Amino acid sequence: MGGWKLEVFRMTSYVALPIVCFYLFNKPEYFKDYLIRKKRYYFSNEDPDALINYCKIMSSNSRLPPNPSFILQNSKPVNSILFSKYNKQLLFSGNRNGDLNIYSLSYRRSIFSANPNSEAVLGISEIDQDTFLTHSRNGQIFKWTKQDENSWTFMCIYQKEAYTFCQFLLSYDKNLVFIPSSEPGVVDVLSLDELKISYQIKPVPNSKRGMIMCMKQIEKNFILCGYENGEVALFDGLNEKAQIDLFNGEPVLSFDFCPSKQIGIAGSSGSELKQFTLRNKSGLLELELTASIQFTNPGVNSVKIRPSDSLLVSCACWDSRIRLLSLKKLRLLVVLDFHKEAINSLDFSQDNTLVSGSSDGFIAIWDIYK
Repeated sequence: MGGWKLEVFRMTSYVALPIVCFYLFNKPEYFKDYLIRKKRYYFSNEDPDALINYCKIMSSNSRLPPNPSFILQNSKPVNSILFSKYNKQLLFSGNRNGDLNIYSLSYRRSIFSANPNSEAVLGISEIDQDTFLTHSRNGQIFKWTKQDENSWTFMCIYQKEAYTFCQFLLSYDKNLVFIPSSEPGVVDVLSLDELKISYQIKPVPNSKRGMIMCMKQIEKNFILCGYENGEVALFDGLNEKAQIDLFNGEPVLSFDFCPSKQIGIAGSSGSELKQFTLRNKSGLLELELTASIQFTNPGVNSVKIRPSDSLLVSCACWDSRIRLLSLKKLRLLVVLDFHKEAINSLDFSQDNTLVSGSSDGFIAIWDIYK
């Protein structure tokens, strides 16, 4: 009907249209100005409620939660996860079978793997750009030292038969390591200079709190400890300063604390998430329960407050979902659903990227609310 010219036009359109669309949608600078203006408003520290307003707008669009930006497949269940603070392109993960993997976020693949023992890796902490520590479930602590760009060596610097579910804690000054002791409720404090126990943090006599489940350093000399019986206690060096019973017998599986706002968020084996605050009343420190929220399903393995602005709280749940909430009002913002099994660990990068590690062997990278 239209002759050869029409056929050439149609064929050119068929070929050019997807190429042009692909080119445009992979040019983020077209949308950069608009997005940056919105992000600066909604995620500004000057107006914390703007984040909640933004989520109301987004929820009114009835869109599905976002998928991960990309995923890293692991061979075994992931127990712990950590973004490097010294190299933005490195991600550490510890597996349930004792494997340690280091990933390049640029290449999106593992660049190093080693297994110092067959016990689960409970925690990973960096000392400097060339050195980090790992904590195994049997109580061993390994020091890893960088040899070249993609190689690290390890040595055991502490060994004590103390099977626990609580990961170690590296002090702010990187000189001390807080380790759950074999004695119930006791914390051993290891000196990295002398490689021996300097002192112990003990609860008040006859407290019967059971095992330590989680720890957090909130200031230079203050340590928060969560216990098997549902209590959280605050210690100033050797002395207990305050305590609160959050979960009435259910173990405190994880908590995080924001020192600037004096607000903590704790999760347990139950379905409630609790918010508590640290107050100074007439020179006495007190922990007070301020809010709670009920989840659909029980179990929170990890709680992380976003450190850059202290506006978001992320929760790794037994039902394989990540729940993001506002810190101030403890309001549920979004539920991220990708993993197939319980999520064991979460971490935020310096640019607010979220990473999750799960028992399904997958590591998911999320770019949300950045």
